[in-house]
Amino acid sequence: RTVLACPAAVGIAASGEWAGSEGACCGAIFHCVCIESNKSCAVVFYDVSTEAISLKALPGGIDFTTTDEELALPAKEDLLAMFQGSVQ
Repeated sequence: RTVLACPAAVGIAASGEWAGSEGACCGAIFHCVCIESNKSCAVVFYDVSTEAISLKALPGGIDFTTTDEELALPAKEDLLAMFQGSVQ
């Protein structure tokens, strides 16, 4: 098993389906500093089986974005600090 950080839009909605947006996510959302700017992106964490992980981009995949809808990647150091602190 491993833990993955995913865009909040990939969170689970109250219906049990994929949220599709940060607003529809009913799980814990964390805001992580982005690499490219002083902005942040919304992140959810999942504990998953390593057998379920694919390195191929899937059709309809959702990217990390800032609140301004700019593509951005979370900063690794901030994700790690967040996971070791408030997430656990």
